[in-house]
Amino acid sequence: MRSPRFFYGWIIVGAGTLNSALLLGLVFYSFGGFMKPLTQELGRPATLVALGFSLQRLGSGLFSPLAGALIDRFGARFVGLVSGRRSTARPSCSSRASSSSGSFSSSVG
Repeated sequence: MRSPRFFYGWIIVGAGTLNSALLLGLVFYSFGGFMKPLTQELGRPATLVALGFSLQRLGSGLFSPLAGALIDRFGARFVGLVSGRRSTARPSCSSRASSSSGSFSSSVG
């Protein structure tokens, strides 16, 4: 009887799982360590900075099904390029220039 051949796709699954666990762990659990420097640099209260982080996570959860549908239709490369350009340029340009708390929260979140 022949032994089953090893499926190398499981290496990709394992690497993706490890990558997600490390990156998400670093993002979620290290945010508190950056709270004081962020509040000092941005000149905003801690509640407002935490609100921006919470809104970003909420938006990520709400738009994930839409992102999945767009990836199925147009491909991951196209969606990644379009969303990556939009999600990095807008917050970095507008969060520093915002004058009110509402505009800061909307630009970060």
